[in-house]
Amino acid sequence: MLNCYQVINSKNNRMGTKIDCPLLDFGIVEYPMVMASFVSKSGRTVGGAFMVDTASRHNVMNEAILGILQDNCLRYDGKMTLTSFSGEGIQGKEVHLDFCVGGCQFSERFYAAQGLSFDSVFGEHVVLGILGIEFLVKYGLALDFENRSLHSSSIIEEKMELSEYSFVFPQEYGFSKYGLPVVGMVKNGKEYVCLVDSGSNLNTTTKYVLGNGDITNRHTGLKSSLTSVAGTKMTDLMNVDFDLLSIGNKIGEIKVKNYSAEFQVMGNSKYILEGSSNIPPVSAIIGAGFLLEHKWVVDFASGVVYSAKN
Repeated sequence: MLNCYQVINSKNNRMGTKIDCPLLDFGIVEYPMVMASFVSKSGRTVGGAFMVDTASRHNVMNEAILGILQDNCLRYDGKMTLTSFSGEGIQGKEVHLDFCVGGCQFSERFYAAQGLSFDSVFGEHVVLGILGIEFLVKYGLALDFENRSLHSSSIIEEKMELSEYSFVFPQEYGFSKYGLPVVGMVKNGKEYVCLVDSGSNLNTTTKYVLGNGDITNRHTGLKSSLTSVAGTKMTDLMNVDFDLLSIGNKIGEIKVKNYSAEFQVMGNSKYILEGSSNIPPVSAIIGAGFLLEHKWVVDFASGVVYSAKN
């Protein structure tokens, strides 16, 4: 997976917009969320929050706010199916919104998810929708769990010294295969793809992956609810020991980083996402709780996922 690594310091941000926006308090919400506002059709400024989701290719709007959008937002000139990791999906329709995040003004395309209740997914907080990959890449942003902020990447301006970081993984492989950021897990010579998903509060894998890979795991005796666009399912909660591949202290060098974390374990699926002849299946999800604990940064300008400095 690391063989396709090229240059870390590539400059993908061509929009010129500088953003530095704090994430909401993780004591209140379980996901990375940023405050936002827009002007409604009545002329009133409406405030709320967007969830920042590294596993959503598109921006998604809460259908509940469609009724207060200005008429010129509702263009309905595109449709798509929003699909969960289990393959189930719901229809979405295209809208356009002018909004403010981190003191910057944006005009972006969203898909309004018909029938999707954001309240059930995100709890009590007022959610306007989801900022996905297309927004994060377009503006060259870094979702920073170390400094708890969404900001313009600094790596495109500063050289990244690999020896200063305990974990570094390039996004090139994930984007070329899945259009999403991934990292690589390794066990007994086998490699497994893990999706970096800030829209999931917990890590997730399957009983098949744990058994097939002989990955050390221990039952906690607890259950966990797994919520997605497809609904809510109950899963077993297990402690899992696992190793992630990382670039070493110089280009071409590979090292292994050891971790232990709780995973919700699905019993009715072989993989999180099935693969194909030339695309490996996705075997696990690395969620927001893990990203926060280990202070990871998902940087869409430089094209790397990395942890806090040594």
